[in-house]
Amino acid sequence: MTAATTTTIMHISEESNQIKLLRTSSSFTTTSCSAEDDIIHAMISKLTDREMEIAAQTSYEYFKYNKGNRKDIVSRMAQRYLDSKKDPDVALTKMRETLAFRQTVNIDAIRTAFDEKNECNNNSSADLKALLEHRLSKKSHYVQGYDRDGRATYLFTPRLVDEHEEEGSTKEILYSIERALACSSTINVIIDFSSFSLTKNTPPPSIGKKTLLILRNHYVGQINKIFILDAPATFSILWKMFSGFVGKETKKKIVFVNKKKKATIM
Repeated sequence: MTAATTTTIMHISEESNQIKLLRTSSSFTTTSCSAEDDIIHAMISKLTDREMEIAAQTSYEYFKYNKGNRKDIVSRMAQRYLDSKKDPDVALTKMRETLAFRQTVNIDAIRTAFDEKNECNNNSSADLKALLEHRLSKKSHYVQGYDRDGRATYLFTPRLVDEHEEEGSTKEILYSIERALACSSTINVIIDFSSFSLTKNTPPPSIGKKTLLILRNHYVGQINKIFILDAPATFSILWKMFSGFVGKETKKKIVFVNKKKKATIM
């Protein structure tokens, strides 16, 4: 934490028993760091053992190889949600919604779809693998390379999308982002709009909205930067359609790059 960061002090209301954050304009002190640790501890203490395990398994190393301290992993997840939402009660609610979402979509089956020993093997696993093989063969979504700080890169090329089907689109995106996060805890996203056609490549509003809300609500604090390459003149139309589903903090992470600067980030 930097010296310019505002102090966070924990206050527990006697009437509501809710944790509140009080902020002052002074620098962080040892006491404030301890207070924030207490807030995180209070948050994760309210999770069930099952929720703790699901939260820990957001770490691919823990999920696949049982590497890492469970409590530390869950604490880092809680910290991301607290940093985003500020209020610990809201942060805990949103964190629980993410844990429920991961169960609902069966994220473990998606991210292990191509494993030889698929622990999530069931009657639908073959269908899921076939679906992902078909979608990924277009190479509109893939993970490749790292930045100087070791963050994995998730690349999306809209012009290569030739079919817009909600279930397939959602699972392809979830698989791709989970693969990127298996390589690093935070990632960069590159969206290459070269040769983009507004009429052919624009997703239906329902798919665009769902995708952006998944990223906004369930991958909190895990995207470092979003680089938009060669945004076409029609990009303003897309922005009007979908910008309402992009969080304020995420908007600050967007960097527009033209052809002349492309070589420096690719």
